[in-house]
Amino acid sequence: MMFRWQSEQICEVSETAVKLDIELRGWICEKWSRDSYVDLVVDMGMCNYEAIQVKSFAGYHIPTKNQPTQKPSGDRTVSLYKDYNVHWIAGYHKDTRQIYYYHINRYGLLDGKSIDIRKMPPDIFPKREVPQQGISDRNKIIEPVSEGLMVFADNLPHIDP
Repeated sequence: MMFRWQSEQICEVSETAVKLDIELRGWICEKWSRDSYVDLVVDMGMCNYEAIQVKSFAGYHIPTKNQPTQKPSGDRTVSLYKDYNVHWIAGYHKDTRQIYYYHINRYGLLDGKSIDIRKMPPDIFPKREVPQQGISDRNKIIEPVSEGLMVFADNLPHIDP
């Protein structure tokens, strides 16, 4: 299947690049729903999940809020990603293919203003050393994840159509 629009292609490339970067850092990462404020969900272990919004950009600014949408009443609504507890914004620079990570503790302070990468250095997304499988791993214990998934799903924002 082909991309219908260039924006779809850019979005898919950006999300895939960030997903690969996170997996190379040792984490399991999955794409989330297109209609959500979350693009990727990272399993950080011990039933801890972090939400990531991926933003493609050229130039120096990464948005910290979604595009304004028009309601049937004619009103326009804008939502801040921090209000939906999006843990990370990952900016993917379309020209340089660099990824800039910003944690909610920092980008949230901007209160909807764009991140200027010239003035705000990126945060470091955590790395995890993935152990090599050995003979002693044959009796390893797998942690139950069902409770963690329910906790994560309960904390996701409800989106009205």
